[in-house]
Amino acid sequence: MEIKNVLQEAVTIDSSHPVSKAISVMEKHGKRDLIVMENDEFYGIISAKDILKKQTAQPDEIKVESLSRKVRLADETKDIDEIAGMMLAGDYSEMPFLWEGKIMSLPKNKFITLLNRGVLSSKTAEDVMNAPYFVREDDSIITAKNMLLDLNVSKIPVIDENNRVTGIVDVLNLLTTITRKERASAGDAAGEKKGIEGVTVSSFMDKGILVVSNDEKIDAIASKMAENNTSCALVENNGILVGIITPKDVLKLIGKVSKGVYMNLSGYLPDDEFEAEHIKDMAKKVLYKLQKMVDITFAVMHIEKHEKNAVKSLYTVSARLGTNVGMFRADHTDWDIVMTVKKALEKIEKEVEKNLGKRKALRRVK
Repeated sequence: MEIKNVLQEAVTIDSSHPVSKAISVMEKHGKRDLIVMENDEFYGIISAKDILKKQTAQPDEIKVESLSRKVRLADETKDIDEIAGMMLAGDYSEMPFLWEGKIMSLPKNKFITLLNRGVLSSKTAEDVMNAPYFVREDDSIITAKNMLLDLNVSKIPVIDENNRVTGIVDVLNLLTTITRKERASAGDAAGEKKGIEGVTVSSFMDKGILVVSNDEKIDAIASKMAENNTSCALVENNGILVGIITPKDVLKLIGKVSKGVYMNLSGYLPDDEFEAEHIKDMAKKVLYKLQKMVDITFAVMHIEKHEKNAVKSLYTVSARLGTNVGMFRADHTDWDIVMTVKKALEKIEKEVEKNLGKRKALRRVK
């Protein structure tokens, strides 16, 4: 099967439209991500997760462009492995794809059916699944929202009082539920407004779930995800939830980053050779340390020098790190370039440690 056979018409939105419009389009088409256009040109992607993070009671007043992410545009010149790597680096469900001059959409759950079947058939669900964080049917919508954001995931399984899977909470149905509730509350008479705290998971969870066994082959699971148009499979063993698999987990089978991960440096680098090497050495040491904690898919650091003609210049360092537990970003501004780099790298390291700590804490509670 070729890529053209799994491409879909892109669901787009203009960058000048309000976020409320984006939410409506997402709900109508069942899309967690929309391709953003500006003057008929590709601009980026806006995701339900990013909107949820910046949740506001006035989505009509925020423009789509302010929450859009710039992403790489794939095209016919890229091979399967390269596209898999691009998808691993991007935390979105669909990749914008330029096909014969037209912007199309390449869904991850369709793309994984194009991967090497030999590799996929050699692995079972148990080999690639992730630990199953979950919520219960009677948990509040606030609990579900906090877990989605803290864990940096888009879906969380729902279990009943007998620990049986009954549904799944998706970032999209959570976002639309919160939006509808807040709009309804805003229209209530004074003193009659109702908050969202009383909304339970069971009232908005998606009951259409794909369940597979722990010994099922990954190639079969990939096909089922595509056929059911779902972006996850819940893994059970003797009726008990033991794991969750997403297209990203499947992509890792062919798109794993080699141990020689390096920091992609851009922008300004000091003319002083000693300073430049010191900066590179700091980046290598931090990456080496982080590789022992998480799987790194990409690492980027951009250095900007302000007041270039001044006696003393101000520097801003923006660092980004893509990992198997999410993407991390840190920025720092200072007068000393080495110190600025050091502080930005320390922030990234602390964010990763904080994320892993939250995951361990949640697992202990369960």
